[in-house]
Amino acid sequence: MALRRITAAAAAVIAFAGLAHLGVTFLHVAPDNAVSRKYSAEIRDYMEPEFEQGWNLFAPDPPRSDTRLYARARLSSPGGGAETTHWIDIGVDELNELTGNVLPSHKRFMLRKAWYLLLKTHDSEGRSSGRAGVDTQEFMTRLAMMHLSDDVDSARVRHVQVRAETRPLPRPRWERQTAVGRPAVTVFPWWPASRADLPDGGER
Repeated sequence: MALRRITAAAAAVIAFAGLAHLGVTFLHVAPDNAVSRKYSAEIRDYMEPEFEQGWNLFAPDPPRSDTRLYARARLSSPGGGAETTHWIDIGVDELNELTGNVLPSHKRFMLRKAWYLLLKTHDSEGRSSGRAGVDTQEFMTRLAMMHLSDDVDSARVRHVQVRAETRPLPRPRWERQTAVGRPAVTVFPWWPASRADLPDGGER
């Protein structure tokens, strides 16, 4: 008898969680309405980045720009000062993986996805908006540390900074607007970082 009650309670909890998830997902993808406007922050924090809705598989949109991602680190010096590394292209490995590869690794796509999430969850001054922004910032910090660790001493890293150079791509000839805009550079503030941001705390 007790086992039946436990099973029924568990089934009820799972059913409620499933309905709640479907409800939030519906509000996330539905046209703008009073409920979605009132709870927009809560809906966004729940859906992103884990449950982000992407329809590119069904309606692919060719890229309109080429974005190259860079990062640099601020290192502690033995004398108590600090030094800054040069900008390092942290997206080159991802680019090589994606170019001409029919089945590219999903892990290589994480860096570019994290950048797009940064743009969505931060304002023009690089300030995060809500919990999703904080999580995305931490995610990008860890990815930057993973790419920088081959070039810098991770034990000395105290901060990291990321930058993107976006160059518009020429549009197809059949489109009316074929003029290419100017390249844009986006730089985020320095973020705290350390060896602890590496997988397993940097231990090998």
